[in-house]
Formats: sequence, structure tokens, C-alpha cells
Amino acid sequence: MAYKEGPNPVADPVKVGRGVKMFAEVEGKGKPMMLVHGFGLTHEMWKYQIPYLTSRGYHVVAVDLRGFGESSNMPASYTYDTWAKDLGKAIDKFERDDVTLVGYSLGGAIAMHYMTTHHDPPVERLALIAAAGPYMTWSKEGVLERMAIYGLTPVAGVVGTGANVIGRLVNFDIFGAVNEAIIGVSKTVAVLTGQTLAAVQDILRHWACVGRDPAFFDALIDLIAMGATPQLIPKIYANGALLAEPTVVQWIEDMLQSSSPEALIGALEEMRNQDLQDSLKNIAVPTTIVGGMLDVLVPPWLIAEQFIMIQGAEHSMLPGGHGLVLECADALNQALAGR
Repeated sequence: MAYKEGPNPVADPVKVGRGVKMFAEVEGKGKPMMLVHGFGLTHEMWKYQIPYLTSRGYHVVAVDLRGFGESSNMPASYTYDTWAKDLGKAIDKFERDDVTLVGYSLGGAIAMHYMTTHHDPPVERLALIAAAGPYMTWSKEGVLERMAIYGLTPVAGVVGTGANVIGRLVNFDIFGAVNEAIIGVSKTVAVLTGQTLAAVQDILRHWACVGRDPAFFDALIDLIAMGATPQLIPKIYANGALLAEPTVVQWIEDMLQSSSPEALIGALEEMRNQDLQDSLKNIAVPTTIVGGMLDVLVPPWLIAEQFIMIQGAEHSMLPGGHGLVLECADALNQALAGR
């Protein structure tokens, strides 16, 4: 049975396994679009997008991935493979072959994986918003090498749109004040013994800029295992506009609290281990790539990687951080709607 179209949100779970259901909020009539949330979030993250998209003639389905929000939290292997298979069943429920698939952050990586592991997916268009891929671990040296390829310097960011990968350069110090915060991940020792969260919070505030080796993800996994997840989100999304509004921070933390620790840890392990470079080269549908100029989770040079690897993709950089759904809602909405 396909999703029931209508003007009001309807909870419409999708059976994705024995005793496992994926929650879906459904709204609007018209062209099908599926929204996939990011790490530690739920379908509720899209509340600033859904009204705009439905007003532009989209039949929107916003899902909760297995282990997050209102979806089932079953003992399972929380992997890109599992989530992509669940996503495939949710997409098939549209009973259409012209779906627009939108993935944000973790959801973007899962969308990438789905597109390249499912034969002839019924997706007409792909949109990757601050997507956590094609890889999320790298060395400082590797960052510098990649930036050199794009003509960037340690005090420059990608701002352009369209065919020019580099766009124009702006003075944005993506390395400044970060070296000492990340160096050797040695500062996490106190955190791992439970003495203080300050060190990892410091790292999270500048996640990714200087180099992120697997030990960095190991520290976050240990932190979640210690039950310290409420302290994670404010630092992960520490890009000005979000932290200026206490109710927004609380809203994000509430979504995090509905996440299964096992799902959070599984997501971090996948982001630590997976490299989707070969997969991206196989994506053959029109793709829109959106990133934030100030994003320290998925920095501009990684957005450039996605743009180069996906043939024919279009990209734009917005003047925000990782929280583009809030910080740049109007511009993002127009990009998603394609007009």
C-alpha cells in the first residue's frame, strides 16, 4: 500500500523487518520526496522544510531511521547496509519511479550507499545536504593535499556555486585555533576515565578541521557508552545561530535523547570505517549537493570531493555551518524544491 497523500501529517510506519517498523510522517500531494535525517536527529529536524516543500507540490515523507526517533529500536547491526535496505523498502512504498531522495549528514551517506547498492533505484533526483561522505576519517596531511588540488589554502573556504568547483575564496580560518584541540587525540584521556567532558567538547567544537583519525571516533563512541550524549549535540552544531537560541538547542537535544545508544555508536563506527568514493562514481541521477561555508563537520573541501565524484552534479555553498536546515532554511528550501 502506497503512502496516503493529504494535507495533514499522518504517521505511516513502514514494515522493514520482522517486528521492525520505520516511522514516517507524511504530508502533501504531488511529486514524491523522501527526507532522511542526520546523526542523533529524527524526522522532526525537517519542520522548517516540509511546509515549503508541500506548498511547492511535493508529497513529502520524512522517515526515522531504525534506532532513531519513533522507529523500532531492535537489536541489530546498525550499518549503512541495514539502513539502506530499510530505506529501499520505504522508497518502494511510494509505488513511483520519480522519487526525490534527500539525505542530510548521516542520512546523506546512507542515501549515497542506497543509490549504489540497489539495482535501478526508483529515484529521479538525489539531494545531499552536508552529507557525511564519501569518507569521514583523514589525516592533516591529506586535508592539505586535497585543498592544494582545489587551489585552496588553510585560510580559505569554498563559496562558489555552479560549474566552478572552487568558486571564489574567502578568508575563513578552518585550521586556526584547532591544532592544539585535536593533536594526537591525547586530550580525550581524561574524558575516557570519566574525569571531565571538557576535552572532547573542545574537539567537537572544531570537529574535522585539522585531521580526524579513527581514534577521534573511538573517543566519541566511548563518550556515548558512558551515557554522556546530552553534552554532544551543542558542540557538534556549534555554529553561531544555533547556539544563540536556547529553545533550538533543547529541541536538538530532545531528538538526540530519542536515539538508541546502539544506533548512535553504529553510526559513528560506519562513519569511521566506510569509504564511499567508488560508490559516488556510480551515481547516475541528477544530484544537488549543498554544503555550509562554516561547516566543521563536513567542511567545504569535502563537499568539493562529492561534486567532483558525482558526474553532472550541481552544488551550492550556503553561509552557515552544519545546521543548514535552520541557519539557511530559505535558501536550502529553494535548493530542495528545485526552484
